[in-house]
Amino acid sequence: MAVFIILGITASLYQLILLREFTFSIAKNELSLVVAIGVWIIFCSLGSLAGRKKRFVKISYLPFFYSLIFSLSAALIHLVKKTAGLSYYEIASFGFIAVSALFFFGAIGFLVGYSFSLLCRNYLDRNKYSSSTFANFFGYEALGFFIGGIVFTFFLATYRNPFIFSALPLLFYLFISVKLRRKIFFAFFIIVLTFFSAQSFKKIIKSEFKGAKIIFYKGTPYGPVIGVKKNKVSSFYLNGSLAGSSEDLFWDEKFIHTTLSALKEPKDVLFIGSSFSNQLPEILKHKVKSLHYLSLNKTVVSLAKKRAGRAEKEKIKFIIADPRKYLKTNRKKYDCIILNKPPPASLSLNRFFTYEFFKLVDERLKTGGVFSFFIPSKRDILSPHILKFNSCILNTLDQVFDNKLLLPSDSMLVIASKREITSRFIFDNFSQSNISTDYLTIYHLKDYLAKNRRSYFREKIDPAIGINKDHYPLGFFYYLSLEQAKFYPHFFPEVKPAKNYIIFIFILFGLFLISLSLRSRKANYFISTFVVGFSSITLTAFVFILFQVSCGALFEMVGILTGLFMLGLAGGTFFLNMVLTKFGLKRLSLSFYFGFWVLFSLILWAGVNLFTQSYQMMLFLYFYSFVSGVLTGAIYPLISFYLAGDYRIRKTIPVSLYAADLGGSFLGTLIVSVFFIPFLGVWAGLSLIVYFLVLFFIRNFY
Repeated sequence: MAVFIILGITASLYQLILLREFTFSIAKNELSLVVAIGVWIIFCSLGSLAGRKKRFVKISYLPFFYSLIFSLSAALIHLVKKTAGLSYYEIASFGFIAVSALFFFGAIGFLVGYSFSLLCRNYLDRNKYSSSTFANFFGYEALGFFIGGIVFTFFLATYRNPFIFSALPLLFYLFISVKLRRKIFFAFFIIVLTFFSAQSFKKIIKSEFKGAKIIFYKGTPYGPVIGVKKNKVSSFYLNGSLAGSSEDLFWDEKFIHTTLSALKEPKDVLFIGSSFSNQLPEILKHKVKSLHYLSLNKTVVSLAKKRAGRAEKEKIKFIIADPRKYLKTNRKKYDCIILNKPPPASLSLNRFFTYEFFKLVDERLKTGGVFSFFIPSKRDILSPHILKFNSCILNTLDQVFDNKLLLPSDSMLVIASKREITSRFIFDNFSQSNISTDYLTIYHLKDYLAKNRRSYFREKIDPAIGINKDHYPLGFFYYLSLEQAKFYPHFFPEVKPAKNYIIFIFILFGLFLISLSLRSRKANYFISTFVVGFSSITLTAFVFILFQVSCGALFEMVGILTGLFMLGLAGGTFFLNMVLTKFGLKRLSLSFYFGFWVLFSLILWAGVNLFTQSYQMMLFLYFYSFVSGVLTGAIYPLISFYLAGDYRIRKTIPVSLYAADLGGSFLGTLIVSVFFIPFLGVWAGLSLIVYFLVLFFIRNFY
């Protein structure tokens, strides 16, 4: 059984590493990550089914194939956008992302599923077994997955070169029965492959950035921090997004001085986000009393410190913390809060443009204080996609702040306050401050604050567009629609009609599954397993999203979240296996099982509304991931015991259940990423999951 633990460790680490590389290099957001997981899952299912009757690859070959496929996938993830003419920071089309995920996760996922099937058959052919043996296969693989997730989070999350993990499959040779000569032969090739692929990483990254010189490449728990230089221009990328460049000097002056000119004498300033450019020195020109620089990423703060001069360092307090947690727990109030974040292209960024975040900002502002940020827009003519996105963010802002001043441009500067801010007030303050600027003049300000342009923009804002909230990320949805319009010009979804259609279709889908389950007991068992896989992965996706919103460190802690889920899965499998072996099955066991799922789903609803502090929410979601795994793991021994009496399918039970569970999980990843989160939000999506579980509770009760 030890080899199943190694399989779980390998699958866990390879999945986490490839998902990180894929998300930051290609996908750029968490929903595409969920799609990639779905591709992995369905190919695992196909691989397990393919290995039921035929052995295409000998066990001794598996480690080498793992190493080879992982190396190729990691390399192509970094090179494929270049072939499509896309830059590193650009968002790709959904079709491009889906096809890329198919290739980069399909092969390795298929190999994981095939390995599971092959190892199961190999064990059953050589050892005595009972009905409890089938569930143990799942339990030991899940235990390995947990170990891999924990090891990655605490020891490997800051890796710089993904190719060093090409050597990981060598662990298989410690536990599989293969002749020593063959082990040495394949181990040699794995080591050679690891060495040459690791050496090629610098060239791959340079090619990904189209020949630019790599100034630095640092791995962090939250994603890569990359600095490149080309044609004397330095650019900095954070978690896959362009965070700034050495050519942003005019924007720095416009952003900072326009904002601070909205105050007579700014004393206490909080700057949130990355500062690779010249923003902090520009703030200090106003002779502020205190300047706090806030970022979650330790590496980003370290780079900002290095760029600051000695005198500047003495005036700036560098704070490493999640901005939302800091605003919620810190009692200090500021005259001005400046948000320097890219647009909400991901859920991690969207959390800085929601109603909940704006409320936190308002609570930390002094009376008459100002808050500023920027979003993509246009100077004059607004397309429908831009209008919807801008309307969503500005309508959200209006729920908190009484007044706002807009500077329309490709990057529209937004200044908000509880008091009125006039263009004349900004003109006068900027003129009287005698701030030394190289680019920004009073004439620029007059142009940007022209009354006719601002009036046109205010008239175009659509008040009917909904607001952006943590659990209903409409801002994220509208920004993705804006970006995808480059590839699909006619893609223009209306949220409210789509929401009603989606709910209606999934109500019918639940009834369709019930009708299929009524055909026979055997059909009910496999469809029940399918529903558990579907519900489990959907709830896990909701946990990821809630964790990202509350804590902002999903990519740092995703290994723990998935690891705890898999630990629970192992524990649930082993525990229920023991209970069923000792006490046997009851007629309503499956009905009670779905009853627990219904109750468990409602607990998520209650817990999110009960826990308000980020550490409380973090602990709750850790616990929830573990218990979710327990309930998921319990389905394997439960259904195995139901099916064990059918001697015609006994050897195929583990693989068939594996495929049914993964099939439901695959559908769940697609539905939650394409429909639930963008159109329904967390709570409406969760309501549909409860609906599915209640249907199968009733079906199995009667």
